[in-house]
Amino acid sequence: MNTTNKVLAGLFAAQAVLVALTWSAGSDGPDDDAAPLIEAKKEDVGKLVITGKPAKAGETPDSVTLVRKGDGWVVGTADDFPADTKKVDEVLDKLLDARVRAPVANNKANHNALEVGDRAYAKKIELTVDGKPQAFVVGNAKGTSVHVRRADQDAVYLARGVSAWGLSERVRSYVDPDYVKVEDPIEVQVTQGSRSITVVKDDNGEWRVNELPADADVDQSRVRSFVSSARSVQLAAPVGKTVDPAYGLGDEATVVTLRKEDAETVYRIGKADDDGFYVKAEGNDYVVKVNKYAVETLTTQTPDKFIKTAEPAAPPGGMPGMPGMPPPGSDPAALMRGLGGPG
Repeated sequence: MNTTNKVLAGLFAAQAVLVALTWSAGSDGPDDDAAPLIEAKKEDVGKLVITGKPAKAGETPDSVTLVRKGDGWVVGTADDFPADTKKVDEVLDKLLDARVRAPVANNKANHNALEVGDRAYAKKIELTVDGKPQAFVVGNAKGTSVHVRRADQDAVYLARGVSAWGLSERVRSYVDPDYVKVEDPIEVQVTQGSRSITVVKDDNGEWRVNELPADADVDQSRVRSFVSSARSVQLAAPVGKTVDPAYGLGDEATVVTLRKEDAETVYRIGKADDDGFYVKAEGNDYVVKVNKYAVETLTTQTPDKFIKTAEPAAPPGGMPGMPGMPPPGSDPAALMRGLGGPG
């Protein structure tokens, strides 16, 4: 082993020991000497930003910006899309209840080993308390603990009572995911240009497809799957109130109409990009993004796909694709000669 490798091995071993020591630091014993990680009251926090680490260098990381508005919270990057106050408060409680003791490291050289560095980290967090921002870098630790440091300081602490995994950077974690939800529709209509599908439930609970002949053998399980996709649309992320023509929500959109008794729900499915389809419901001010797998079938389905397809019959004497058994009393040797085999 050359000198360089010996030095690197020594540094790695030292970092491993440091991580092991910080995991055990404060893991047992009373919390009498522990202090809050963040000195603040929940009602004084006006903004919370959580940013993850990019999957690849150069990529834009996932990030959520939550802003207090009145008695609740909104998504600040999506025209104040309503956030679930309970979900935001749960994360704030974790941060404000976290306790730390003396620093486990004070040297910047240890930051990446503890996952609170410029290169290695789990999350970046910014809180605005009484109008003043406080920024933190968070790294994974053992159990319900994290390594954490203030972004403008070198000291690293072990904060107990919170995990990096529990600090989600995804907008969907803080909003109601049900963008469209209609229980037990009795009719679903999907139109796109000249393409049209209308499925209607009869008094016996069976579905018919209006665009098919009355005697068509309809696959009920396929129709039920289609209805399930149409009646429940969960957002991946809110976009905002602006309906940009680039979203494809105009005449070219797929229009889905759900009916039950005297109620009607209508929404449009626009264009898709790598993040999913743009969707806009009538009566809702917000455009959202929806994962491709959730609504793609609605944009491509045709009536003929609801017709049952017959299972291929097995050939006499064997399974499909397998040679049949020789008939009783036949001469196997003669059969082999007929097939070109030895005999």
